[in-house]
Amino acid sequence: MGISASLGSSALLPAGLGFRNLIINGDFRINQRVFTSSASSVYGFDRWTSSSADGTVTYSAQTFTTGNAIPGYEPTNHARIATSGQTLAGAYSHLVQRIENVRTLAGQTASLSFWAKATSGTPKVAVEFLQIFGTGGSPSSTTFTYAGQVTLSTAWQRFTMQVNIPSISGKTIGTAGDDTLYLNLWTSAGSTYNSRSGSIGIQNSTIDFWGVQLEQNYQPTPFEQRPIGVELAL
Repeated sequence: MGISASLGSSALLPAGLGFRNLIINGDFRINQRVFTSSASSVYGFDRWTSSSADGTVTYSAQTFTTGNAIPGYEPTNHARIATSGQTLAGAYSHLVQRIENVRTLAGQTASLSFWAKATSGTPKVAVEFLQIFGTGGSPSSTTFTYAGQVTLSTAWQRFTMQVNIPSISGKTIGTAGDDTLYLNLWTSAGSTYNSRSGSIGIQNSTIDFWGVQLEQNYQPTPFEQRPIGVELAL
């Protein structure tokens, strides 16, 4: 497992190969709900939800000004998680995407990459994957995989990390068809969640995200910009 703030120079898959990114709407350009902001655990940008406990956590849609804020791209929107007033051991806040099917990447090495920044200070983002085996019948218990953490600044940076997603050999998948691979981007976590969040601690901060990409690959490739019609269909 390795973490870097730079883009790897080599990859197992050619950079031009489509459908590398298992994250849908990783650049937050699709917003069919016309979402602006919410202090509840809700879906906002398509496929993206927030979850939290304690204090006030606001998930909101932000707009880039034109002028290439992220080199090589001209993005439109990004997601923001603003956390304040958290004090409890059970406090947390994170940005979440559920990836269909717990078989996804099982037993594989994957690369996660994303751009992030803070509005002030140097808070951290911790990354966790959950393999949720669904409901119906007698499914196996959820598997939690801590992938690592990064330290932000007030400038946009691309962070990358490698994670080994556990095998599901011997596991039982529920019969309801709602099993999933679950990506958690932790922005704050009380001591109850130390093992899952790498002890990043309570962080009353404001953190922005863009360009989230998950791929079956030892090295991250450039962020995949699929045609808008394709992304919308996904």
